[in-house]
Amino acid sequence: MITHSLLAFVGLGGLVGLMEKMYDETLHFMLIFTLGYGSHLLFDMMTVDRVPLGYPFSRRECVVPLGAQMRLKDGDFATEAT
Repeated sequence: MITHSLLAFVGLGGLVGLMEKMYDETLHFMLIFTLGYGSHLLFDMMTVDRVPLGYPFSRRECVVPLGAQMRLKDGDFATEAT
């Protein structure tokens, strides 16, 4: 749960940003991290399971506003292909 929250996204992003400044700014670790982690959260918000973005402060689950029939299911071919 905590890894699918904005708190983890911002906290880990800060650590990645520090690593980038300490080692090599030309590799763009922060950009890669933001795109990868952010897209993972976005796709998880399209699934049936949903994502608690406000965790640990709120357990309310967030979703991308799609119809219930359009939600992706774990283990489904369309989900895995996406």
